[in-house]
Parts: sequence; structure tokens; C-alpha cells
Amino acid sequence: MERIRLTERDLRLLSIFRVLVETGGLTAAETSLGMERSTISRHLQALEGRVGGTLCTRGPAGFQVTEFGHKVYQAALAARDATLRAEEALTEAVNGLSGKLLLGVADNTISNPDCHLVRAIGKFRAMAPDVETHLSIAPPPELIQDIIHRRLDYAFLAVPPARFGLAAEPLFDEEFRLYARRPASGVLLLRDLARLGFAIAMRANHWQSQVLTEELRLPHHGFARGLESEAMLIASGGYVGFLPTHLVGALAPRYRMAEVRGAEHLRYAITFSLVNDRKRMASPAGHAFAQVMHDVYGTYGRAPATGQFL
Repeated sequence: MERIRLTERDLRLLSIFRVLVETGGLTAAETSLGMERSTISRHLQALEGRVGGTLCTRGPAGFQVTEFGHKVYQAALAARDATLRAEEALTEAVNGLSGKLLLGVADNTISNPDCHLVRAIGKFRAMAPDVETHLSIAPPPELIQDIIHRRLDYAFLAVPPARFGLAAEPLFDEEFRLYARRPASGVLLLRDLARLGFAIAMRANHWQSQVLTEELRLPHHGFARGLESEAMLIASGGYVGFLPTHLVGALAPRYRMAEVRGAEHLRYAITFSLVNDRKRMASPAGHAFAQVMHDVYGTYGRAPATGQFL
């Protein structure tokens, strides 16, 4: 099999094709690239001739990337990443560690006493003061997509499905229990939820809530996006749902939240991990931050929690 040797022209063609795919068609690519459509088409044809296959089609269904085109797009991403890493390495050699570090974390993680991300960021800041650290909070499904689409270098969330091809280094566990707002009369029992008219606070992409629905036969009139919104529903009264113990510890005094008695068998734990794309080369800043995480935790490679009901 002949190895393809990339030239400067090849890299240019791959860059144009990458923008074409990411913008979704020739019209949008015109604006993004500052090129006429005919010029973009000519470059696309040149790349197809170079790689020997059709990369995209344009018909009644609109702009479509072929299966072969998706593979070439991955090569274009790799070429872009390699160029960026080379630029960052040169900048580091001349000026010291710089650039951007893009981090994402699942919502309401800071109150977990086992989460040492704050300490890690502070340590990294002291070590690399010229690096811009960008931190965003989002639900786990969004963080996974941000990693896949290279909008983040690292994310902190429960271990993602293996099918995404992401690397996940276990860091710490988070325990969930079934909570509700305690009635004025006192203790709330699992067997009394239906009689008292409780509904389930359903969190998006949370299969444990669905299992709870099937077991307790309760309605689910409350729908939440993220832990904080679920906690607000539960705090309002009349809703029951799963929350991490550390979050309830901070909210319980104000909102009379308590674990539902008789629901101890429904407790479960998930493992938070440092997640990144195993196919993507880490930037110098990203590599340095990963080393800081190793230093702060020193627990990489341990067995994760099952995420199942205990």
C-alpha cells in the first residue's frame, strides 16, 4: 500500500474541505473562506483527484458528505491539530507555556469534597500564568459532544460509553440517593409516595429516573435539564428524585430535603473521570494540565464505580 506524502498544497486542500464540511455546504463556506463558490468547487475536485474518491454529493437532499469523505475529514482534522500543536510548541519554546486550555465540567460538581479540580486549576495557573483557561459548565451529554467536536480539551463527567472512543481516567466517585422535601409531619416513607401524590422529577438522559418510574408507578410531571434544575423541583415539594449526597448536604438545611426512608436499595454511585479524545494529540498546555491532575489525584487507573443500583 502506497503511503501518501502530504505537500503544502495537500494541506491547503484539506483545510478548505474541512471548512466546507463544518459549514455544511458551498454557500456557507464562501463566507467563511472568503472564496467564490467556483474556486471552492475547483479545490474540492482537486482533492478528490488527489485521494481518488468522491468526498461529497450535491443533489435534491442537499449537501451530503460521503462515507469516504468522513474519513478524509478526520484526516483534515488531524492535519489541523498537528499544525496547531506545532505552533503551540514553537510558541512555548520561544515564550514559555501559553495558548488556551479548554475545560468542561458537569454541573454542581464543585460541592463534591472529592473534587479537587479547583486546586488543580490553581496549581496550573501558578505553573503556567500565560495560558488562558476557559471553563464551562454543562450537562454530561453536551460535554461529550464538545469533546468529540474538539470544543474542549478535557471534560470532567461520569465515564462515557465506550462507543464514543473517548479516554476516561477515573478520579472520584459521587453517590446518589432518592430525596424529597420532608413533609411537616416528619419522615417520608417510600411506600407513602403514591398516596401523598408525589411525582418523579425526570432528568434528561438519566436512566435511573426511568427505572424509578417503572418500580414506583409514579407519574413524572417534572422534567429537569441538569442537576440544579432537578434539585429545584425537589426542593419545591411534591417531587422525588435522585441527587448527589454532597449537593443535598448543602441544600437540606434550607429546603428540608431528606432521603426517602425505605429507598436505601436504590442508592447508586457513578465515577467522575478526566475525559479526552484519545485520537487527538494534546496541546502543550493540555499535556501540562493532565500532569497537574496526576499530581493532585494520584489515582489514575483505579476501578470505577459501576453506576448501577447498589
